[in-house]
Amino acid sequence: MSKAQDPFYIVKEEIQDSVDELAKAISVAARDPSWYGINEVELENRRRWTSNARLQVADVKRTIGAGKENDNSASVICRELMRLPNSQQPDISDHYSAKNNDDFVASESDRQMLLLKQQDEELDELSTSVKRIGGVGLTIHEELLAQD
Repeated sequence: MSKAQDPFYIVKEEIQDSVDELAKAISVAARDPSWYGINEVELENRRRWTSNARLQVADVKRTIGAGKENDNSASVICRELMRLPNSQQPDISDHYSAKNNDDFVASESDRQMLLLKQQDEELDELSTSVKRIGGVGLTIHEELLAQD
């Protein structure tokens, strides 16, 4: 799947755009805080919130990146575990080892699927929040432009 089709990158771009719009709205309000009925404390709270949102986006990106790296290392581990000992005579314990390895691979696969599902849900929630905040930021921006 290309980056253009990957839902992660689509949502990430939307979130980043929304956070950027919030930063712009904050900088507009910072020019004349009294005009908007806010003070420096409120401006700082808004800046801190936007900064935290950026950090959360970065954390999600790192988590997903780490998940992709873990997929690669897990497949290497699974390949190593699937190797049977080099012996001329098959041993009954080899059969059990292979079965245990198959069970391990299946459980790891299930665990990774669950992690991916949880990450998708968290991204959906984050996307919804950022869209809502982006809408508020755009409304503030449009109102500021109209009042100029």
